[in-house]
Amino acid sequence: MRALLATALLVTAPALARESRLPLQSGLQPIERAPRWGFGFMLGDPTGLTLKRYMGRNAFDAYLGFWAPGLRFGADYLWNLGRLANSPKVELDIYAGGGGFAGALSGPCGPGFITCGGGAAYVGARMPLGAELLLKEAPFTFGVEIAPGLAAGNFGLGFILDFLLIARILF
Repeated sequence: MRALLATALLVTAPALARESRLPLQSGLQPIERAPRWGFGFMLGDPTGLTLKRYMGRNAFDAYLGFWAPGLRFGADYLWNLGRLANSPKVELDIYAGGGGFAGALSGPCGPGFITCGGGAAYVGARMPLGAELLLKEAPFTFGVEIAPGLAAGNFGLGFILDFLLIARILF
């Protein structure tokens, strides 16, 4: 289901651009965004809230995952690799980054988690790769992100794989 939603998001950008009846610019183009904030919700591994600060070419993103399972806080510095598509209605940017996180596990775990248990604390690092669709006629962005990483705790060292669908309002 998640893969289907991510595919639909990425396919929608060129379709919206074609509807504008103006030529679609494609290829990886350098970008510069006006400094602004974005606040939203992320669904996936982890599910929670996100606050993003756009700073020209790059961005800073902090998140609070309240179902990870358990609680997880993290922050990433994101380098915008470029604009993949640009039209009068939408922009599609791709990015990569790096960041750290800390959390505490609780309850049962699903795929992508290292271990389970009540209160097991952990720290780690991850490398997000994503695509973000900016609507030009409304202050919203939608994105998809995958982030492999490593986490360490009293259970040892393990691999994690975050997959997120993200929606933000810009202000």
